[in-house]
Amino acid sequence: MNTNFSPNDVAAVSGILGGVLGCFWGYRILKVVLAITGFIAGATAGWTAGLNFAPSGTITPSVCALVGGVIGAVLCIWLFYLGLFLLGAGFGTLIASSFFSAGGGQMQVMIILACAVVCGLIVLAIQKFMIIVATGFTGAWLVVAGVLHFLAGTSAPFPFVVGGMPPVPRGLPEFVPLIAWLLLGVVGMSVQFGHSRRRVAAPPPPPIKG
Repeated sequence: MNTNFSPNDVAAVSGILGGVLGCFWGYRILKVVLAITGFIAGATAGWTAGLNFAPSGTITPSVCALVGGVIGAVLCIWLFYLGLFLLGAGFGTLIASSFFSAGGGQMQVMIILACAVVCGLIVLAIQKFMIIVATGFTGAWLVVAGVLHFLAGTSAPFPFVVGGMPPVPRGLPEFVPLIAWLLLGVVGMSVQFGHSRRRVAAPPPPPIKG
């Protein structure tokens, strides 16, 4: 296991913590989840734009990523439906990229984009159910990916959504992370639906006597 704590390790820890929150409390803290979604989307776009201006440097892409992340987070909170669409799009991207990663095939950009758009529109159409599904499985993926990052001791950048799972540690079957992701996602969904049912079933407060 790698003992040097790098920026990629910080990203993996952030992924685990954010994944736990999203997996089990995603619907209850929806604005926080949307802010994180917007930050990741904005930071990714900012980093890509920064690399176009300074391909060999890291300061310019990092600044662009930070600025883009803040803008993305603010927009996803301010424009609620944009945040929901990006949440669904991230979930669709995760499904498609994980499929290609598990199958050992090359990433097909058009298929990933199509899945992202379709899932984004589904979340807009079926909000509560799909928000719980998307946050449950996306959060579970971040947790599993973060744990794999440390177990494998890889120095590769931590993939928040795109790129599939980090390398599997030696001796661990390839299907174990996939099963762990699915099981944790189902557990997270169940917990969130349980929270939702308890809130609906809670009796109203007694009237205040004057």
